[in-house]
Amino acid sequence: MSDKIIYSKIEKYASYYKHPSYYLERKMLNALKRGIRKEAIETLSVINKMERARLADSPVRSVKNSLIASCTLFTRSAIDANVPPEDAFSHSDVHILEIEALNNLYLLKKYEYIMLEDYFQLIEKYRQEHYSP
Repeated sequence: MSDKIIYSKIEKYASYYKHPSYYLERKMLNALKRGIRKEAIETLSVINKMERARLADSPVRSVKNSLIASCTLFTRSAIDANVPPEDAFSHSDVHILEIEALNNLYLLKKYEYIMLEDYFQLIEKYRQEHYSP
């Protein structure tokens, strides 16, 4: 194999591994779990200004895969915030189906914020039920 082909393959595979910092991911998820909306949204915006990891050959499929991963993380944060697992997983299922139905990059990227807000509402619902007199 020629050096040019090898270099091209290395570049291609290197482009697949661009991920946001673990610190920013944890910051966003902890803000979600604690109910700090502004911090979570701002952190998600910082993350989304970075180049996304390439998770598929198609840009739409790649963003869908990324959003499904975000959905999984949001679900785990909701469970950590004492949302019953079955309710959190049902929520996740609905979001994943919606992600799969979208085929526009702009709408997909916007949907991540809608999904984050929805998880805030889910967590708040269970907090209010748990702490109401």
